[in-house]
Amino acid sequence: MRTLLVVALCWVVGCSGAKVEHHEVAARDTIALDTLALDTLALDTLALAAANAVPLPTPGTGERLVTLEVGGMVCPACIYKVGKSLREVSGVRAAVGDLSAQRFDVVCQSDLADTALTRAVRRAGSQYLGLVVSR
Repeated sequence: MRTLLVVALCWVVGCSGAKVEHHEVAARDTIALDTLALDTLALDTLALAAANAVPLPTPGTGERLVTLEVGGMVCPACIYKVGKSLREVSGVRAAVGDLSAQRFDVVCQSDLADTALTRAVRRAGSQYLGLVVSR
């Protein structure tokens, strides 16, 4: 059985573009990562993509689900930066982004102010702007 491995690499300089490489591999093939020219950011982006494949946890007692519309995200590295900043906020349990929808779903403590989340989005970079669209 053969699988298609898709590796998306983003250039750090302004996130102005992305390069997508496709590699067809068999289940037991070994891939030399140096031939893919992956850097730390690209590896973190791939790890984040794998993490986003896991469903967002259901809010527990004392928690809520907040949906943020985030403008300015243009590539997987943007999802990485905004998600990392959101997860660093005390009281945030999980944050999962959707690049095509320009949104993040966040599970956080009920008493966490919306402004803490929108500030975290802005802290990720001045090009990002977060707006709470549902609570």
